[in-house]
Amino acid sequence: MPRTTLRAAIAEVALRDPVLAELVARVGPITHRPRDPDGPFGALVRAIVFQQLAGRAAQAIYGRLQATVGDTLTPETLTAASDAALRAAGLSANKLASLRDLSTKVLDGTLVLTRTSRRSDDELIVRLSQCAASAAGPQRCI
Repeated sequence: MPRTTLRAAIAEVALRDPVLAELVARVGPITHRPRDPDGPFGALVRAIVFQQLAGRAAQAIYGRLQATVGDTLTPETLTAASDAALRAAGLSANKLASLRDLSTKVLDGTLVLTRTSRRSDDELIVRLSQCAASAAGPQRCI
């Protein structure tokens, strides 16, 4: 069976079911964002890498970053990679510093990335911003 796109699947379901067709017409098509296979940490790393970059450039840098750290993107694998290797992957000095800070805070327990899926995007942004701005030493941010 050939793979189909989400858009094609929605169109097919809407053709077969008038109730769903009405819902799609009223609220728009279903959007689906699959979970990051590297979990909340990987999603934050991806957000940092993609920030203020065009999609293709960001995707290329992110792909090189993944190749640099290996199969699993974790605070440990990111910490083990050298600055030179990460810069060669295309990370700016500021993004590298942000990723190092993120890894450190996850590893030392300052930033706990469980239960994040239960918080709204706005709440996560506020909590992460407070954590980043805190100079008071280790505290649980999320």
